[in-house]
Amino acid sequence: MTAEDPSCEVHDFNFDGIDDYFLKWSCGLCVFLALGLLAIFRHSFETIVFIVIWLGLWMTLIAGTYYALNNAEVFVNEDGIGRRLRGRRTQWIYWNDVALVREYSAYASAYKAKLRFVEVIPAKPSFLKFQLCSSMLISDRIERFDAKLIDVLNEYISKHAVKVEVKEDGTWRRRQRLASQNSSL
Repeated sequence: MTAEDPSCEVHDFNFDGIDDYFLKWSCGLCVFLALGLLAIFRHSFETIVFIVIWLGLWMTLIAGTYYALNNAEVFVNEDGIGRRLRGRRTQWIYWNDVALVREYSAYASAYKAKLRFVEVIPAKPSFLKFQLCSSMLISDRIERFDAKLIDVLNEYISKHAVKVEVKEDGTWRRRQRLASQNSSL
């Protein structure tokens, strides 16, 4: 069974900010290109300005791609857990390769709120397959995080005997399962 197998039950969890990022980046690119063309046609083109704008666009693209890949749709099935962006699988960890699942809360200054995170850590990071990050970090900004995702993860964690750690008062403590909406840490 694979993630693409239609007979395999797949649980999808979407992140709501991806389209906003692509829209903002596309608008920013168009503005910079228009300003660049305007400067060329007015003969007030400065090489250093072009280099700064060019580097800024590339840095924005790289940072944004990292953001988009790490906030892509999460899908879970019998074989493992993965991320998909626009229908393409961008990251995959088999349940047999999961060494540890960690749960913790941290303040996210970008959202000015305390967010809950689940981190899936593989036993050995992939060397041959390029991934921006070997572990998979899932924030509570994913839709149905408490309502469904935690329960689905707990089901597969118990089925595959995956170790779970929860951060309480600054120390990691072993647990049998992640804290769902109806239970406490």
